[in-house]
Amino acid sequence: MLIEEDNRSFEFLMAILNGVQWREDERKNLGGWAEGCFVDERPDFDEGKHEEERSWRDDQRVQLRHAALAIRCSLHGLEPLKVKTSALRSMLAWFWMRQEWVCLYATGISAEGVSLERTDLRRAELSGADLSGANFSEANLSEAYLFGADLSGAYLFGAHLRGAYLIGANLIGAHLRGADLIGAHLSGAHLIGADLIGAHLSGANLSGALYNALTRWPESFDPSFRGAIDVDISGRSARD
Repeated sequence: MLIEEDNRSFEFLMAILNGVQWREDERKNLGGWAEGCFVDERPDFDEGKHEEERSWRDDQRVQLRHAALAIRCSLHGLEPLKVKTSALRSMLAWFWMRQEWVCLYATGISAEGVSLERTDLRRAELSGADLSGANFSEANLSEAYLFGADLSGAYLFGAHLRGAYLIGANLIGAHLRGADLIGAHLSGAHLIGADLIGAHLSGANLSGALYNALTRWPESFDPSFRGAIDVDISGRSARD
């Protein structure tokens, strides 16, 4: 696959596609192709198999859709890709059926309100994504990259966010009850009005994270001791 751990092929490919040798109109055309490829959920089966022998596990297009999504999200100068729940879930479900882990690479996507509860998104690259109001309840987002992502109002009940990179993320009004945030990187995150009751915050970095009187913390937890800033006392704006 194009997107794999310890494989720099994708990095080299994008350096070429975003380099001076590719014109802006060429990148736009490629982006259009990649977007169309990703959103097309029609399966592609081996023509040598009879229809009754085919199953969704045999769809030959899913890995292409996965690579196309990564390419589209990584091309410079394009508008954020708007993504719907069905397109993401159908792709992720194929890897789940085959019991294979896949790294979702979707920086900067616009996926407001998507429903991805209980999905395996370990080490996903979602930095800068608009995930406001999305449902990630009980999803596995361990070590996911969510730098500057908009997770305002997102549902993360019981989500696994151990070691996740939420630096500068917008978690205003997010629902994080019972979430595993052990070792998570939350420096500079906006936690105004977030619900963290029952969340596990051992070893989490909260330096410079912003909260207020509406933020709900685990019992006996002192956020100021961990470096978080109470905007009601400091006068800081939630947008600072």
